[in-house]
Amino acid sequence: MRLLVVDVGSSAVKAGVWETAGRRAGPRSRVRLAVETRAQGVCVEVPGERLLVTVERAIRAALAAAGATRQTSGGGPALDALLFDTFSPGVVVVDTSRAAARNVLRVTAGCITHQDRRSYMEAADIEKQIGRARHLARAGNRPFPGGIGSTSLLWLRRQRPEVFAPGCKVGMAGSLLNYAWTGNWTIDPSQAAFLGLWDIRTGRWNAELCAAARVDPATLPEVRPAESEHGRVSAAAARRLGIAAGTPVYGGLVDTSAALLATPMHTGQLVHSAGSTDVLALITARPAAAPDLLTRPLGLGNPTVPGGGAWLAVSTIAASGSALDWCRHTLFSELSEAAFRRLVTRVCGRHDEGDSVRFAPYLAGDRTSLDPVTGAFAGLSLATGRDQMLAAVIAGLIEQSATRFARLNEVLPARKPVYTMGSNSALAAAMHQAWPRRMTFRPVAGDALGGLAQLLDR
Repeated sequence: MRLLVVDVGSSAVKAGVWETAGRRAGPRSRVRLAVETRAQGVCVEVPGERLLVTVERAIRAALAAAGATRQTSGGGPALDALLFDTFSPGVVVVDTSRAAARNVLRVTAGCITHQDRRSYMEAADIEKQIGRARHLARAGNRPFPGGIGSTSLLWLRRQRPEVFAPGCKVGMAGSLLNYAWTGNWTIDPSQAAFLGLWDIRTGRWNAELCAAARVDPATLPEVRPAESEHGRVSAAAARRLGIAAGTPVYGGLVDTSAALLATPMHTGQLVHSAGSTDVLALITARPAAAPDLLTRPLGLGNPTVPGGGAWLAVSTIAASGSALDWCRHTLFSELSEAAFRRLVTRVCGRHDEGDSVRFAPYLAGDRTSLDPVTGAFAGLSLATGRDQMLAAVIAGLIEQSATRFARLNEVLPARKPVYTMGSNSALAAAMHQAWPRRMTFRPVAGDALGGLAQLLDR
C-alpha cells in the first residue's frame, strides 16, 4: 500500500509518503514544517485557517519529495489512503454556512490548545454544576482548563457568543482538517474524550455535559473509530493537495495514540513522548479515571464494549520542550538552535548542580489542575547566572517526570520496554535516570508517522 501520513503537532507538522507490506512500513519521503502558535497571556491558539494552509503545504512537499503524481498509469488514485493525527485538545468552531455558500472554510474560533488557561472560572462552574464525582464518572476527566475542551467552549459561549452562529460546527483540529478534505464533520474516540462532552460509559455525547458547557449536541462531530473511513477527498481538496479525488481518509486520532500504533500495544505498556509537551501514556484495559490523570481511549474500535478497545492513563508536563525554548529565547537568544541544544545536552548530564536554584515547571500551567498554577524560580541571588537558571529548569522537569512516572505505576506497573519518541532526547534520557524504577527503552520506529502507516493493519 502507498499511504500519505500526516502528523499534526502544536509546534510542527510532519508529513510523508509511506509504503507498507504487511507489518513492514518504510518512508518514501518525510518533511517538517513549523506550526504558528499565538500566545497572548493565558490564551494559546493555533490559528485554524493557518493550520490548514501549513498542513496542506506539508502534504504537497511530501508528495513532491516522493515523486508522487496524481494518478497511477491505470487512472486510479496514486495513494491508497490519507491518514492523519493531531494534537489535542485543539478546540475549534467552524462556520459551515459560509463554507457552503461561498466554498470558503471560515474558522470562527480556535484551535484552542492544551496550553491555554483562560477558562479557570468556566472549569470551576462546570464541575460545580455537575459535581466532581459525577463529572469524573461520565467524562473520565475533571474539566481541566484548556486541557478538556468543554471549558474553552463555555468561555467562548460567554465571551464570544457570536462564534456560535446558526450553521456552526464544534469539534477539534482533526474535525476541521477532515471537513476541509472530505466535507464530513467527524471525530475519533480519543479526541472526543478530550472534548469533555463524550460519555466514557456509553460512547455517546452526553446531554448533561453538553448542557453544562452550553453546547448544542447537534453541532458536534460524528464519532468514528480511527481505523474506519472518515470520508473521501473531494475534488476541490484533491486539487489543493495534488492527489486523486476519492482518496479515503482515516485517523484523526491524538498524536500520542498514533505513535502507539507502531508498538505491540500491550496492557501495561508505557510510551514517553518528549516534545513541546512531555507525555507519559500508559495502556490500560479499561478507564482508569482519577482526579489527577487524563483518561481517554486509544482511538480504535468501540472502547465502551469489553475488549473493544484499549484505554490510556496519561500524565503530562504542559511545557517541557516549550520551557527549554523559553530559556533559549529569554536567556540565550544569541545562541543558534544547534548551539543551545548542545548546551542542554551538557546541562542534562550534570543537572544536579542547579540545586541551589529551584524551578517550578508550570510555564503553561498544570494540565491536571483546576486552579491557576504558574512557573517560578526560587533561590535566586545576585550571584545567580543564566546557566544555573537553565540547570534549575531542567532539574525541575526531571523531578516532575519522576513523580508522574511513579503515579502511573500506582495505576498499573509499567512493563518493559518503555517506548520513546520526541525531539528532546537528552532531556528524556536524564528523566529516565531519575525514575524510581529501572526500565529499558525502545525508540518508536518512525514516531507518529510510522504508527499511522500501520493503522489499517490494526
